[in-house]
Amino acid sequence: MTSRVAPPPSKAAERLKEYLDIFDEAEERRGRTLRYDIYRRAGNQWQTDRVIGYLEENGLIEGSKEEGYRKTEKGEVWHN
Repeated sequence: MTSRVAPPPSKAAERLKEYLDIFDEAEERRGRTLRYDIYRRAGNQWQTDRVIGYLEENGLIEGSKEEGYRKTEKGEVWHN
């Protein structure tokens, strides 16, 4: 019987992991992630809004534009 190999992660999953890595780096430096940190990776305002909206809708981050964002417990589990 042949063993099954898991398929490689999709590009979307890899990109999502990159964004969650940004949260880890920013929290180490200043304790929160600013919208600008996401903007630097996203490249434009529209993409920044979509990424933050997606992460919030799926419960991976919490926070606000003014106070900054943090990963939730669900975000930590997914990221690991």
